[in-house]
Amino acid sequence: MDATEEGLRRGGVQKAWLSTGPESELRAVGFYLHLGWYKDGYLDDGQVVFRKTLISAEHGASADADKPRR
Repeated sequence: MDATEEGLRRGGVQKAWLSTGPESELRAVGFYLHLGWYKDGYLDDGQVVFRKTLISAEHGASADADKPRR
């Protein structure tokens, strides 16, 4: 995942999103949360949407600049 995120950064991607099934046996939800992604809703078919800001602080933005505030 680190290599994928770095490749996206090098390609100029500042914010990324992905989706995964909500089933607990997949363990994907916990995996993405652990890697700094945050839940940002659901698709029509029930998949969980995750988002992450990829641009680093040294490039002018915080790594969680678009993370929802609690």
